[in-house]
Amino acid sequence: MVSGWMGTVMSVTIAENTIHGLISPNPNSRVGAISVDSDTKTNIRISGNNIQLVDSNMRVLIADQIDSVVFEENKYFSDLDSAEWFRSRGVSYDIDTWRPVSGDTNSTIGKDSFLEPKRTFETYLSSIGLAQSIDDFMEQAVNQSKDNWNPDFTAQAVLAYIREAYGNRICQ
Repeated sequence: MVSGWMGTVMSVTIAENTIHGLISPNPNSRVGAISVDSDTKTNIRISGNNIQLVDSNMRVLIADQIDSVVFEENKYFSDLDSAEWFRSRGVSYDIDTWRPVSGDTNSTIGKDSFLEPKRTFETYLSSIGLAQSIDDFMEQAVNQSKDNWNPDFTAQAVLAYIREAYGNRICQ
């Protein structure tokens, strides 16, 4: 949630994220995959995100303060009725009615499927033959040397494994 704490939120970018697996059974809740509250904000950018809410009644976006927010090049999907996907100041919108209200003119809608979106650090450990314990991973990582180096015990390897499940999309 982009929100202010005792003041104005300035210059925040939410970009290039894949949001998947968030579940809300209640479409009337005040929950959105991305939520922007009504507190004062300046220079907020929400761009290049892929919000995929399969099997969910969650709104893709709730934005109660949109005057200083730029929405661009996002991709949206939810199993919620499409007329409820966006909400601002108590009013629900579908993508076509959202565009003129928000200025979000070049975002798209569409459902993506991912190779294996339930990958975790623990499933990575299993894939390299370790018990599902961070302690085992850390022991292997700490005991490496330049003469005994295994790239399986690096953060880059774990991230590559998880990204592969989403089609190697890069998260920033």
